[in-house]
Amino acid sequence: MSTHPAIATPSPRSPLTLLDLPTPTPASTEVQIHNLYTTVGPLELHQADGGLLIVTHPRVLGDAFAGLVLAIGSEVRGLAPGDAVFGFAFRAQAEKGWQSIVVTDAVNVPKVSNHTAGSDEWCLLMAFTASVEY
Repeated sequence: MSTHPAIATPSPRSPLTLLDLPTPTPASTEVQIHNLYTTVGPLELHQADGGLLIVTHPRVLGDAFAGLVLAIGSEVRGLAPGDAVFGFAFRAQAEKGWQSIVVTDAVNVPKVSNHTAGSDEWCLLMAFTASVEY
């Protein structure tokens, strides 16, 4: 099985650590994304500092991501490998934003139309996601 890097909190108030995690294959309704951008916000601070909402450690941080689709599940429609997407997800470790590969339900990732590599639109999309979700 292939692996990918992820940033995690090993325990409350400990320095962040780099993990090498197994890379999951997307299930039938999921999308595998090469994560290019993420966010840092108050939730990550409180999780790293005090363990807020963390049941087990180590825990990969981050709840927002933006990148390119690598693979899709058999039931996913409207997305294809190479599509630019962004999203907000937090239920499972595979969905966390502070890792190079994110796997989440396709309903969590809208497609970015007319994306140009290296453009600044990612920042606006992720700020909008954060403002809508909070």
